[in-house]
Amino acid sequence: MNGVGFDLVKDFHSVLFGNNGEFKISRMKGREDFYHYEYLKFRPEFEFYSSDVRNETKAFIEKKPKISFTFPNESSEKDIIQCAEIVRLLGSFYMHNNIEYNFSKIHLQNSTLLIYKSKGKEYQQGDKGFKGFGLNWDFHDFMLSDWQNSAKNNFKLLSKIIPLFVQSLLVDHHSSLLILCNIFEYCMGGFSPEPEKYPLILTEEQTNEKYEAACNLFLETIDSNYHKEFLDKWEFQLNKLKTRPEKSKWSEYIKRKSIEVPQIITIDKIKKIRDNITHGSLNKVKETEIRKANSLMYGITGLLILQQLNIHEGNLDRITDSLNK
Repeated sequence: MNGVGFDLVKDFHSVLFGNNGEFKISRMKGREDFYHYEYLKFRPEFEFYSSDVRNETKAFIEKKPKISFTFPNESSEKDIIQCAEIVRLLGSFYMHNNIEYNFSKIHLQNSTLLIYKSKGKEYQQGDKGFKGFGLNWDFHDFMLSDWQNSAKNNFKLLSKIIPLFVQSLLVDHHSSLLILCNIFEYCMGGFSPEPEKYPLILTEEQTNEKYEAACNLFLETIDSNYHKEFLDKWEFQLNKLKTRPEKSKWSEYIKRKSIEVPQIITIDKIKKIRDNITHGSLNKVKETEIRKANSLMYGITGLLILQQLNIHEGNLDRITDSLNK
């Protein structure tokens, strides 16, 4: 794996210790076991490479990060690759940076699959973990949560939104907000709030009589040659009049996901800022609002990604506190 993978793996091992020509490195206490994904097992590990020159006083030992997988002989290539990709995505999300497999070797029942990937660009390491989402977890805690089934079921969506989440941390403020709002809308999918009708104060029969009387009043103002055309439209328009104005999809979706958003800046205000940036109206956007919007959308999208993994803990308290300062 790349350097980000190294930063992930290093928390699972103590330091390398050598004595009398023997070298060993132990795993941190409680992190010896493999994690499970369906019938496959995996864990972060170091691999060691050494080099020596006879005439030099110093020898060289290099440790390289990897994810070690174990699986039954009859396992399918598709399942193994999907599991490896899910672990990579979750690691990237936790690290807030992109983990890459530079080289993969998969021993199948009748063959060995080798996958090489050109080394990607290394990015500066930022803050890792989920503290911004109200979870004081390390990666070990993350892997012990009940994420497996949801990760498989939501694999297509996670493959799209986690790379976008990482990308949002690497670009300017305006681009970051556009990406985070894009993630929000991907998660929202085809969500639409249920239309809400006005509460009635009359019985159904009395209400229908009033509607019929209102219709007749309209008909009195219209040439009789157009009554049929009007009546064809009346029922449709009447149904629209019975319904309250449509609620904000963004606000209603946040409520549906049980995410408490601080009133420092509303979710609808963030959408308006996004729209202004999209349409090039940057003069309508204040830098202080961009900062607040980005901080809040970082937390909201993080919680939404966690929910896609069946993790419904977390909150925006830390982000709220930082914006109140």
